[in-house]
Amino acid sequence: MGSPILKVPLEVLLHITSSLTTPEYGNFRRTCKTIETCLFSSFALEFFTKRKFMFTEFSLQTLVDISKSRFSSHITHVIFGLERPQLLHTPPRSDIAHLSVQDCVNYNYTLLTASGTRPFILAGRDIELLAEAFVSLSNLKTIGVRDFNSRSRYRDFPSVQWSVERSPKNRLQY
Repeated sequence: MGSPILKVPLEVLLHITSSLTTPEYGNFRRTCKTIETCLFSSFALEFFTKRKFMFTEFSLQTLVDISKSRFSSHITHVIFGLERPQLLHTPPRSDIAHLSVQDCVNYNYTLLTASGTRPFILAGRDIELLAEAFVSLSNLKTIGVRDFNSRSRYRDFPSVQWSVERSPKNRLQY
């Protein structure tokens, strides 16, 4: 015997999910295979029609991963942000002892990304990853460049500022 939520019409499920935050929506989709299947098209339309990436190894590898997933056919618009990861400051040694483990992880991730971007591009690895991704994006119509974060996403606004790249720990699951 299945859950009563499985008897709810798709239109009602879509109305319910429109009020959920992105993490809540993701969690709801993962409750069962039937729910995930019902919501797949609307989820792909919202999160995988237009995607923004940076010229970092992590971000371009994410593009490649998406291009090889079942979401690849939904991507029609790829945007590249001109932002570069930067270290705003190095915490003084005396402050390090007071940082939380998560702050240290975030700082190390930023340090690795910022220090690895230039060699990554100079080695031509960015071109290799772009070629690998674009081969599989059969419905891609637009490639754009943007030097700002758009406020066009309605979900989670205004409490969450969406940006180009998230650390591996905070990566959205799809």
